[in-house]
Amino acid sequence: MSLGAVYRRGVALETSVEDFVVSPGGLLLSSSARGEFRIPSVMVAGTAFKATEQLTVSAEVDRVAYSRFARGAGPEVRADDAYEFHFGLEYVMLQMRQPVSLRTGAWFDPDHRPAFRGRLDETALARALATRFPRGDDAWHYSGGIGIVLGESFQLDAAVDLSPETDTLSLSSVVRF
Repeated sequence: MSLGAVYRRGVALETSVEDFVVSPGGLLLSSSARGEFRIPSVMVAGTAFKATEQLTVSAEVDRVAYSRFARGAGPEVRADDAYEFHFGLEYVMLQMRQPVSLRTGAWFDPDHRPAFRGRLDETALARALATRFPRGDDAWHYSGGIGIVLGESFQLDAAVDLSPETDTLSLSSVVRF
C-alpha cells in the first residue's frame, strides 16, 4: 500500500484585452481591459493498494479552490470550492512476453464554473448576470486505457476519458535511458 499527498498553490496570470470596432459612421472605436486569470490551488490525498501482483486499486480526493476563478467579479457571481473523487483499477497481464496493463477508472467533476448566485429579481443587472453566468452540471467521467512495455526501455500508453461535456484521448510514451 502506498499513500501520497500534494499541495499545488494556484497562481494569478495578468491578462489584457483590446477590442476594436468600426462604427456604422466609419469611426474606429477601441476599448481595453486588464485583469487576472486565477488558477485554483489544489490539495490532494490518495492511496494505491496492490491487491495482488497483477491488480492495483487506487483512490484519490482533491480539494480544489475554484472560488479563485471569480474573485473580484462581485458577490453575485462566484464559483464554489469543491471536492473531486477519483477511483481506478489497473490489471497487468504479466504472463505475456511483453506485459500489457489494462486500466479503468472514474472521477467526479463538480460544477466549477463561475455562476450567478444572487437573488434573481427584476433588475436588468440580475437578469444579465444570470444569463451570462448560468450554473453548470456536475459530471462523472469514465476512463479506460491500455499500456504495453516494449523491450526494456520503451513503454506506450493510450487512454480515453468520456463525460457528458467532453471526451479526451491521450497517448503517451516512456523512454528509459
